[in-house]
Formats: sequence, structure tokens, C-alpha cells
Amino acid sequence: MDSLSTDGEETLSSLTDAQEEVMSICMVISGLLSMFGSTTIVYRVLKKKKDKKPFDRIMLGLSTFDIIGSFSFVLTPFALPAATSPRVWAAGNDASCSFLGYLSQLSIGAAWYSCLLSFYFLATLRLRVSNDDFAVRFEPYIHGLSIFYFLFTATIGVPFHLYRETELGLGCWVTNRVPLDCTRNLDCIGHIVAWFYGGLCLFFTMVALPLNYFFTYCFVRQTLKILARHNPIQAMQVRKLGVQGTLYVLAFFISYGPQLIIRIFAIAYSYERSAEPGIYWLLVLNSICYPLQGFLNMFVYSRPNFLKLREAGMPLFQALRAACFQNDIPKAMEQRTLRVRSSKHYDSSEEITKFLSNVERRASAVSIKKPVRHYEESSLGFLPEVIEVVPNDEESTAEE
Repeated sequence: MDSLSTDGEETLSSLTDAQEEVMSICMVISGLLSMFGSTTIVYRVLKKKKDKKPFDRIMLGLSTFDIIGSFSFVLTPFALPAATSPRVWAAGNDASCSFLGYLSQLSIGAAWYSCLLSFYFLATLRLRVSNDDFAVRFEPYIHGLSIFYFLFTATIGVPFHLYRETELGLGCWVTNRVPLDCTRNLDCIGHIVAWFYGGLCLFFTMVALPLNYFFTYCFVRQTLKILARHNPIQAMQVRKLGVQGTLYVLAFFISYGPQLIIRIFAIAYSYERSAEPGIYWLLVLNSICYPLQGFLNMFVYSRPNFLKLREAGMPLFQALRAACFQNDIPKAMEQRTLRVRSSKHYDSSEEITKFLSNVERRASAVSIKKPVRHYEESSLGFLPEVIEVVPNDEESTAEE
């Protein structure tokens, strides 16, 4: 057990050096992977030849904030103040901890953009807002206000000395010691500041994400029944969009789930460093998952192209590499157009036939009670261009 004295208080760490090193190594590796994944998304969005859609710009904002957050995770084990921190690799000072808190506040923007992504899917799928309308009516506000809020709160926290080493886990952010001369648990307002800085945003995101995608899923399920008999290819597209949104939700909760539980322990049950041995497995899981959102998003973002390449018969690992790092999918296939065809790896015709048979069987059971409606092709323009189905005689260069 290590102990250090700071401001008349004793800071304890009940973890062994080996346990501390495992936490630090996991955080650094996950942070580097997340930086790599988010940088890949930023590069692909900026290199897109076609006009960028709201989805692309939301992913650009999400990935940019995630790069900042991932960089802070890589620095965390080394930037903690050596004079007061019991962490085994701490080599920084108060200034480096304040800088780390600044980056940590900016990183919350990635979580907020995940929430905005869910509202985008809800608006374009459930409410039928077109991409053009979304870009004009909502985008200037959501990007402008989001960027201003996180830049303002992160910057204002530095001169007011809001950032200190967290009392549970690795990191520097807003702690309960605000103001610095407050008496512990009496005059301190740090928890109120923390709720304003990130708590309300994360809480709203945790609630909005599952609700938005639940409403979207219900609409997609109903739309599939209508589209299947009229346009099976479009029905497949809508189903892929529903799966795509669900995967973004899973990526978010995998990343932020352990961190949420740790913050609940710290705020509701007053957990501090002396309690870390009892939740060490949770701290290690948090060090692995919390910085990993960008890496997970890279795979979800690349999934539509990966499916196209597999449908075209490309081998698994080659398709995965091309989907993650290539913008021009036809060029990656070394042919002018990318067409869906049967192969030993994937037979799309079998999937469509199976899908249609299931839908027709369900539709026949309720056909007496409820008539089947049909959509005209022109009425499907509200669909977000995240996954694009192109006829065989046209060139397919859709990124998502």
C-alpha cells in the first residue's frame, strides 16, 4: 500500500504496483486503438468524393472528439501529478493534470455526438426528414452549440482550477474539491459542477440512445412488412439501416457502461481509492472499454462496405481491410462496378428469398384483417444514405 500526503489529507492506494501497471497498460493500448479507429473515420469522411451527408458530418464530429479523448487516455498514466498521486507511473504535476482534465471534458463530446447520431436515425427513418432538410434545419445548431459548449466548459475549468485527480480510477477531471479551500463534504460543490459539465449530458445520452433506437426499430419492423412485397431490395436496405443503428448503440454502451457504474459507486456510495481492491475487475474493464469507442465505431462504420465486398466474393480478411481503409470500393475490387453476385462466401439471393418467404407467410396470416399498403419509389427518399443500394447497371461508389 502506498500513501502520500497532500493538503493535510492522506491519499491511499490499496492496489499493488502490478495491478496499477495492468490498469495503465490496458488504458494506453485501448487509447491507441481508439485513436487509430477514429483517425481512420476522419480520413475516410474527408476523402469522400461525393457530397457529404449529415451522417458523415456527425461521424466526423464524433470521431474528432474521440481522437481528443483517446489522446488523453494515452497520456493519463503519465500525466498524473507525481507529488500527490499514488499511481505507479505518475510523472506529471498540477499543470499536466489540469491539461488532462481539459482533454477529458472535450472527450465527453464524443458521447454527445453518439446521442446526436441516434436522433439523426430517428429523424430520417421514423420522422421521414430528408437529408437536405436535416442539413438546413438542424445541423448548424447541433454542431455549433455542441462544439461551443464543450470548448467553453473545458476552457473555463482551467483558470478556475476545477480539474484534479479523480478519487476513483485513473484520470483528472472535476472532483468534489471545488472550491479548493472547501471543507470536505460541507462547502464543496464539485458534484454539482460535475453534473453540469458532463453528468446531465451522459445521463440524457444513456436514456435517449435506447429510446431513439427502440422507436426506430419499431418503425423499421413495420416498414419491412410494407416494403417486402413491393421492393425487396429496398426492404433489405431498411433492415440493414436498423442493424447499423443498433450496432452504434452497442458500441456506446460497451465503452461507457463500466465508467457509468464506477461514477455511480463514487457519487452514490462514496467509493474512494481505499475501495479499489473490491472493484478491481471493474477498474480493469473500464481501462479496456472506456477508451475503445473509436475503435468499435470504425468497424461499425465500415460494416456496409464490408458486406458489399463479401457479397461480391472477396475473402474475409481482404474484405475487412478494404472496407476499413478504402474509399473507392470498385477500385478495391479492381473492376469498374461492384455488383452483388452469388459466391462461395455469401449468397445474397438465398437471403432475399428466405426473407421474402418469412414476410409473405406473416402477411398472409393477417391479410384478412389488415390490407397491405405499398410505397411508391419516390416516397422512399427520406431514407438516410448510410447504406446505398444501386442497380446493377449503375456504378456503386457509396461509402455508407
